[in-house]
Amino acid sequence: MLEQSQNTELVQLSWNFMNDSLRSDVFMRYTPDQIGCACIWLSARIKKICLPENPPWYELLDCTKQQCEEISKTILNFYCIPRPNAEKLERAINAAKEAYELKKS
Repeated sequence: MLEQSQNTELVQLSWNFMNDSLRSDVFMRYTPDQIGCACIWLSARIKKICLPENPPWYELLDCTKQQCEEISKTILNFYCIPRPNAEKLERAINAAKEAYELKKS
């Protein structure tokens, strides 16, 4: 596992997943170590990197494969949510501001 610490792509992808997980409820349901394990596990699967399974590396950090999978699914669900249309939101905000100013005056 430690030899992968020099793999900058794996490290960066794991870090990105960790940042994205902050926008979910996983930190209320799992420990930071478990979330970190899931981010590494997910990144390794995406990059097709084999991590030690005998013994499973994540067990050293009090995490199970099932927890890695559950946390990973939660993180990946963020990428399925459609992005809001920024122009449409800007128009709605401007319309609300105009309506507010008209009522105010």
